[in-house]
Amino acid sequence: MQELINTIKMGLTDFPLTDEILAILVKRGHDTPQKIKRFLKPKISDLTNPFTINDMQKAVKRIKHAIKNNEKILIYGDKDVDGQTSISLLKNFLEDLGVVADHYMPVGEGYGVHKLILAKLLEDEITLVITVDCGITAVDEINYLGENGIDIILTDHHEPLSILPEAYAIVNPKLSGGVLKSLAGVGVVFYLCWALLMSFAEYAERMESLDFAEILKADYAISNFFKKYLTFAALGTISDIMPLLEDNRFLVRYGLHNVLNSKIVTMDAWLKKLKCEPAKLNATFVSWNLTPVINSAGRMERPDLGVNFLCSKDSESGMKILKEIQTLNNTRRKIQKRDVKTVETMIGNKSENIIFVADRSINKNVTGIVANNIMKKYGKPTFVVAKGEAESSGSARAPKGYDMVSWFELSSSLLERFGGHKLAGGFTIKNENIEGFRDQLFKIAENKTIKIVDKVEIDLELDARKLTTHFLKEIFMLEPFGQANSIPKLLIKNCEFVELNYLGADKKHLKGKIKVGDGLVELIGWSMASEVEKIRAMIHTDIIASVDKNYFNGQVIIRLSLIECL
Repeated sequence: MQELINTIKMGLTDFPLTDEILAILVKRGHDTPQKIKRFLKPKISDLTNPFTINDMQKAVKRIKHAIKNNEKILIYGDKDVDGQTSISLLKNFLEDLGVVADHYMPVGEGYGVHKLILAKLLEDEITLVITVDCGITAVDEINYLGENGIDIILTDHHEPLSILPEAYAIVNPKLSGGVLKSLAGVGVVFYLCWALLMSFAEYAERMESLDFAEILKADYAISNFFKKYLTFAALGTISDIMPLLEDNRFLVRYGLHNVLNSKIVTMDAWLKKLKCEPAKLNATFVSWNLTPVINSAGRMERPDLGVNFLCSKDSESGMKILKEIQTLNNTRRKIQKRDVKTVETMIGNKSENIIFVADRSINKNVTGIVANNIMKKYGKPTFVVAKGEAESSGSARAPKGYDMVSWFELSSSLLERFGGHKLAGGFTIKNENIEGFRDQLFKIAENKTIKIVDKVEIDLELDARKLTTHFLKEIFMLEPFGQANSIPKLLIKNCEFVELNYLGADKKHLKGKIKVGDGLVELIGWSMASEVEKIRAMIHTDIIASVDKNYFNGQVIIRLSLIECL
């Protein structure tokens, strides 16, 4: 390892990094100077050509034709944050081009595309439907539109089935040979709009030889597009827990950079109300404080509020909308807490390979988040079904190593609709098929050995005497942290604790400092008060910790967050 690090350092003379941070980067696959530079300082020229996505050229030409002929366009999207930001981005972008497009999100019908909704929409003389964040598994529904003379541009990022809908164009990176396969739905829409803008400037004919960075400098429209719309892309990408690598890393990193100076006036006003300073705004802050609130609008069957908030041109009216959303979010929290308890009491044999619960008392708007809570606790594929009168809706969540879409495909004869990602999905099912579906899932799971793995994956092992505050600060060069780019976990050996105490009114937490090579570093252990006496009984101890930031009186304090005391 050290020999490789030394070689890499020779290619990073203008980019000095400690051996420790290089060791983390190498372990995560960034093992050349070029890869490291691209990861730490992604550039616009590193982004993938949008026309490499399946059917992109075809989609762009059809939208331009619709604009030229003043066709009536409908944007149909899902009601989660990815769907809401996708609709908001595309709707705003088309308005910038002078096109007013209608939009629709399911309300009460569940996620995805529904034929009953489409039948009503046919009455509105629409000639072009653009789906966002949905449609790839809605074969019958999309075909129904085509049979009625409507062209469909299907943009989605979910897993396709073996049979594809007969859309005019299917813009889905999963069909592009691995190119941009980790984009969120809003990422796909961002690339669609970017490609459309490029085509108006006639760049599309010579994309292979273009330097995107030079275009940004020379072309105000494209430069303004990035400044305005990266924020939408960042919010949706973070909310949908997409890997924060490659193009996604660029979208989120610079999208977050733009948020505090965003042209989304309501977002700017919200962050000011939260007293969010630039140093505090990261992917973790967004995923804890912003996207769950917006998501509650969809969960509580008012996704229109989320889109209206994001599209509002007036901060005062936008904040009134936000107040409505926050009220819904408080209600959602109460329902979620109640239903997690309900599902917990209904779990039968906890040694079984999967968890499957179906009940009328479960609220269909929180099945996904409830399933996620249960899955994290038990480490098993979890299916939560909210039973209706004749038809029910459910959600599935699974640990790494599973493919929920393939499970749905194997059970497709029992389901009305389904879709999602490998680790998360949703479905609709007739009540008479619930037991059969449950039995089928247990048969599928028989070939899987389920193990709850508590082992923490370590990024770097080092002695406390060699730990420096400079290195701890350096770790934040790896931001934004999230899926596939987690906060590094350090195994720190021979720690000597000082000022070790209990924290909190109920003394549930641990707080102290440890001696490091160049001084003392603050350490916090959430819900780890039980470790205090254990540590006090030892002179030195080994710990596993991640690095954290504490914001106090306008100052940023780098500290360690205790994961495990060994």
